[in-house]
Amino acid sequence: MAMETPVPLNRKVKYFAAAVDDALPYVKASRSYLSDQLSGKKMGDTYFFYIPDPGTASVGTKDLDISSMNKNVHERVIAATIVSGKAAVDLTAWNKMQSIENYVDEIANPRGRRVAAEIEKDIIAKNVWISDNAFVVPKVNGDSGLNFATFQLLASKLRGVKAAGKKVGFAHPNLFGETASKFLSAFIPSEIQSRIYNDVYLGDYAKVSWIEENFMPCVEVGSTLPAITSATFHAPVVDGQISATDGTISVTGTNLFVGAAFTATYTDPITSATKSYGTIDLNGMAVPHEKKTFIIDSVNAEGTAGTFAGTFRFSTNGKTGDALNINTNPTLDGDQAAFASAVFTNILEANKSYFVMQVRDHDWLEFDSTKFPDLAGCENGSASCGGITVQTCEWGDINTRVSTMRIDVPYVAKGIDPRLSRIAYVEV
Repeated sequence: MAMETPVPLNRKVKYFAAAVDDALPYVKASRSYLSDQLSGKKMGDTYFFYIPDPGTASVGTKDLDISSMNKNVHERVIAATIVSGKAAVDLTAWNKMQSIENYVDEIANPRGRRVAAEIEKDIIAKNVWISDNAFVVPKVNGDSGLNFATFQLLASKLRGVKAAGKKVGFAHPNLFGETASKFLSAFIPSEIQSRIYNDVYLGDYAKVSWIEENFMPCVEVGSTLPAITSATFHAPVVDGQISATDGTISVTGTNLFVGAAFTATYTDPITSATKSYGTIDLNGMAVPHEKKTFIIDSVNAEGTAGTFAGTFRFSTNGKTGDALNINTNPTLDGDQAAFASAVFTNILEANKSYFVMQVRDHDWLEFDSTKFPDLAGCENGSASCGGITVQTCEWGDINTRVSTMRIDVPYVAKGIDPRLSRIAYVEV
């Protein structure tokens, strides 16, 4: 009987890459910003994105003088770090699959999907909270309040900031299955999107493609609401220089948890009036009647310290004389100097659970899969499929004479611009 020809290593790796790529619906809605910068880089390397500055402009019929206008370019800086999804397979199991069908069924698909699940889970957990605004959909008379208005409002809010790219929405399958099935008949199918997202694609509504995503979070609020006692703005060091206007925000308080969401008010430095921090559109203009939502994305074990998701640039920073000091290219409308005494208000309620829905622009998520340098002394392989690159490395233990195949999916992922995302907390 004729022996089967062994499947070449790189062909096996390509099938593994295909299995990973097929199981990443959240990542498919993304944009490559760094592909030309990542070749040969190492895990843990950090890269910076520079978001364009729309500058300042004015309209008038008499005053032609532009000498007082700010002409500098103030790009905003976002950092992202290379990580790796990884798996390992005993080399005997890897090599014994002589037919491609057996290899795909027993190695590539199950292991590839598991790696993809870990990647998807990690990206969502670290980035979904980087959203400028969130709102709550409460129950009505004990039933879910989710309705067409929720889908429309999420889409409208994103259009309200001048987001011009493809819009995609994500929600947990249980949310659709238990509370939204009556709406799905109104979703318009798209053959193109169906080919991209396969069976997790539900249809288009309000010009948003809706996708089921198992790792969208569910937020559980305890009997005592979180409270913020202090919030501190930190100006980071970027490329060796301190940015006076871009920074992160750390908080202290009680009962803090990931996903806790707040609005905030401050005292205007000029008028002493109480104002709410608001959102900014892609042209650098304040969005009318939309409050900025501050969402916690990390906490300590005690729930007494954490951070707000994203980076921040306030529209003003105190005053000089009777005039506010203006920061160009801001991410939120409100004063930086007054932030230290801001008052925070929960948008969630105690003893309630919420599924999180997200609508975002493709450009919100940076995703690039890359390739690490080959390891010396090992047999290295690599292949790409779609937007995924998979690397393999075979090595043996000289003491046990056992060989192992290491599988890596190196990537960098980051929610770039909170203006390009909106989320809804749907009470369940």
